[in-house]
Amino acid sequence: MKKSVYVKIILSVILLACIFTFAVSCNMEKEEEVTAKSIETLTVHDGAYYIGDDVDLSEITFRVHYTDKSTKDFVLDDTMISDEDAKKFFTAGTHTVSIQYEGVEGHFQINVIDVAKEGKYLAKFYSLGGTEVSSIADTQVKAFPKPERQGYTFDGWYTDIRYVQIAGVNTVEYMGSKVREPYELLANTSFYAKWIDDRICTVTFVDSDNTVLNYKKENETDEDVPMVVQIHYGEKINIDEYVYPIDKVEGKTFVGWEVLNGNADRVTADIRVRAKFTVDRCTIRIEYENNSGKIIAVESVYDYGEEIYIGAYRKPTKEGYTSDWVVYENYSETFEKLPENQIIVLTEPYVKVCADFNIIVYNINIMNGKTVQTKNNLKSGNIALFDWAETRW
Repeated sequence: MKKSVYVKIILSVILLACIFTFAVSCNMEKEEEVTAKSIETLTVHDGAYYIGDDVDLSEITFRVHYTDKSTKDFVLDDTMISDEDAKKFFTAGTHTVSIQYEGVEGHFQINVIDVAKEGKYLAKFYSLGGTEVSSIADTQVKAFPKPERQGYTFDGWYTDIRYVQIAGVNTVEYMGSKVREPYELLANTSFYAKWIDDRICTVTFVDSDNTVLNYKKENETDEDVPMVVQIHYGEKINIDEYVYPIDKVEGKTFVGWEVLNGNADRVTADIRVRAKFTVDRCTIRIEYENNSGKIIAVESVYDYGEEIYIGAYRKPTKEGYTSDWVVYENYSETFEKLPENQIIVLTEPYVKVCADFNIIVYNINIMNGKTVQTKNNLKSGNIALFDWAETRW
C-alpha cells in the first residue's frame, strides 16, 4: 500500500515538472514572436525640396510599433529606401516615398520644386554649426535669416569661404564682403554664416625688457594707456599694424614684433608680443702710422656703444709739425680732440680718427746788451753794437 502511494507521488512530481517545462517553453516562444507591426511618421522636411538643394534624410524620423505594444524611434537613412524612391527627391512633383524597416513598410510624402522652371533661383544657407536654415527659392533674398549658436555671435552671411590650416586647426576663412539685403539672385547661390566666438583673449605688447608698453601720447599731459588689445577667441591679430610707441631708442633700431606665446594668426589664449630690435652699427676709420712711418687708414664696423682704445695705434708724425689725435663725426668739417684716456665710445654712424698737424713756430729774440731789439731798430741801422748775447728759440 505504502509502495503504491510513493509511486503516485513520484508520478505527480514528474507531471508537474513537465507542465512547468511546457509553460516556460510556450512563454519563450511567445517572446520570440514579438515583431514590428506598423510604422508611424514623426518628423519630415519642413516645406518643399528644391532641385539642386541638399537632401538631409536625418531630419525624417519614424516610430515603429511592435506586437507587444513596445515602440522604438529611428532616423531615416538611404538603406531604408529603394533607388527608385531616392530619385524622387530630385524630380519635380509630389511623391510618395516608401521605407522598409524590420519587414514593415511605411510611407511619407514629399514635394519637390524645380525653381529653374519657375524663373527663380535657389539660395542655400550653411549655418556652419548654428541652427539649421531652410533654402529660399526666389529672385532675391529680401531678408536674411539669423541663425543662433550657443557661445557665438552671428556676424552675417558670406558667399565665399575656404578652409585653411592655421596653427594646426582647420579654420574657415571668409572671402569678400558681408552680403546686404535685399540681395539679387542671378544664379543658385550658397551663403555661409560667420560666427564670432564670445570668448575674449588679451594681446599685450611689451618692450625688449618685457615691460608693458604704453600707447604713444598725443600730448604730454595725456595719461598712460597700456598697449593691451582684446580680441575674440580664434580671431587673427595683425601685429605689424601696431606702431612702436617710442620715437628713438638709443643705439637700437625697431624692426618688428615677435609673439612670445601662442599664435597671432589664431588667438586662442592670452598672448604677449615683444618688440624686436637690431643693434645699430658704427663705422670707425683710423688713420695711423705703421712701423715704416707710413700712414695707414683702416675702417672697421662695431656695435653701437662699443669702446675703441686709440692708444693702441701709433699717432702719425710729420717733420716740422706737432700732431694730436682728433675725432670727426658723421663727415663733419669740425673735430673734437681725443679724450685723455684715448678711448672712443661709438655712438655715431661714422667716426674718423686721425692726426691734426700744427707747424712748429720758433720765436727769436735779438738782444743788444740787455735790450731786446725791435724790427724797426734792426731796419733803421741805428744799432751801434750788435751782440748775440742771448738767443731764444
